[in-house]
Amino acid sequence: MASPHRAVDILAAFHALIVDLPLVGQNVFKGRVWDYDNTPSHALFLGASQADTTNTQVTDEDQLIRDEITVVGPEEELDKKLLEVHAEAYVALMADLTLGLSYVQEIAFIGMTEPEYIEQSRRPILQAVFTWRVTYRHSYTDPGN
Repeated sequence: MASPHRAVDILAAFHALIVDLPLVGQNVFKGRVWDYDNTPSHALFLGASQADTTNTQVTDEDQLIRDEITVVGPEEELDKKLLEVHAEAYVALMADLTLGLSYVQEIAFIGMTEPEYIEQSRRPILQAVFTWRVTYRHSYTDPGN
């Protein structure tokens, strides 16, 4: 059953495409990761969106998806691990530029934030946010259609 807003379904499709990948398994969450034992992991959030409403029949919208990747391990290996987890997700997502949704026009990788260390841990933990843009179309009068 479709949600009342296509952005929610886009986030769910994004999740479905990267859950169970070999490096992360079930460690793909909708929301922030607080238990760093579940790493490497992806934490998915809706980001900003921007709509083009110049056409009164349909609206084309760019929805950002924020993918916060967290890795744990020896400090000298963290950058490599972070980018390996991202690369695995990148390949899975780019295999279907519509996320399997008929109203999605394309998905594009936008970039990543500077990786940051988490200080509150006894082990080195590194996080970075990878941002994706999903362009989709919906009814001018209803974002769920």
